[in-house]
Amino acid sequence: MLRIGQRGNVQPKRNGSNLKNMRNRVFIIGAGFSADAGIPLTTDLLDDAIEQIRLEESDIFMELNSIVEHYYKIESDAIDYRFIDLSELLTILHFEEISYYASKHKKEIGQSEIVSAIRYYLSKIVAMKTPAYDNIPEFYHKFVDSLKHFDVVLSFNWDCLLESLLLKRNINFNHNFKFNNTIMIAKPHGSINWSSNKDSNLNINWSAIGLLRHLGDSEVYFSNDLLKKENWNSSFTQSKLDPLIVLPGLGKSFDVLKLSPYWSNLSFAVGFAKQIFILGLGLPEDDFLLSKMLMNIFPQTNDDTDIIIVNPDPYSRSNYSFLLGDRKVQFVCEKLSNRIFDFYSD
Repeated sequence: MLRIGQRGNVQPKRNGSNLKNMRNRVFIIGAGFSADAGIPLTTDLLDDAIEQIRLEESDIFMELNSIVEHYYKIESDAIDYRFIDLSELLTILHFEEISYYASKHKKEIGQSEIVSAIRYYLSKIVAMKTPAYDNIPEFYHKFVDSLKHFDVVLSFNWDCLLESLLLKRNINFNHNFKFNNTIMIAKPHGSINWSSNKDSNLNINWSAIGLLRHLGDSEVYFSNDLLKKENWNSSFTQSKLDPLIVLPGLGKSFDVLKLSPYWSNLSFAVGFAKQIFILGLGLPEDDFLLSKMLMNIFPQTNDDTDIIIVNPDPYSRSNYSFLLGDRKVQFVCEKLSNRIFDFYSD
């Protein structure tokens, strides 16, 4: 049985039977989780997206170059987007919107032509770089096969690698806090196959995720059709497709409002976890929303909850200093591999 707890969050009744049933596992995954599948990290992702804008949206490309030239004091023909930080670039573009760009184009914040184009082409590159089922490395197949009912995956990635594997295996999952005999895939940063506006001239089918009871007036939709690469062949100008992905930088504060149920209910999602795995999540210092979310939810876990952090970057250890100490936390400084399954327990 579920009840509405204080502050509007969904909370389970704390009786012995339900508590035992809810002792699940939680996997919190970041960009490093998908990297070995060939899905690019932020630096290469931005460069690839800008190249697609250059090829398909020449007017937007020239306008973007003009803004970059002004702020970075770089000649247009010398701009190399491999050396430009995505978060910083988007903060500049959102500042442009706030100061005058939005009023000029009559768009809401985060919906100017340039920001919308970057959002679309980042999603398109992720979709095109996601490997076909037969080319997905063994680790990911084994990971999906290990998931059990009531397990929760908090993915801060935009890609649909896990969804593709789950669908192929006919494994039930949901995105909407329904803790029944399914696996929950929560995506607080959105997903390339999500949209808050299902209108599109693409021939794709949309389904409601089921967040209306949490959101109130709006709904978020998903389409499994967007797991097919061929549906990304149309350019931005030919499509009204507006992927719901939370972009880094200043605009993140606006984007996360569309997915507020995830951020307000995450403590419930992990509250009875038996084990929490943090896989490939770098936890950058400037991501204040993510770090504050983790700082908020971990004190609410049970004292006997195991926390295992797997990250090959030894410097990322310092970013998790708020967890390391008197809690039972293991920091495993290595790449993701089948060895992490040694930490699993029934």
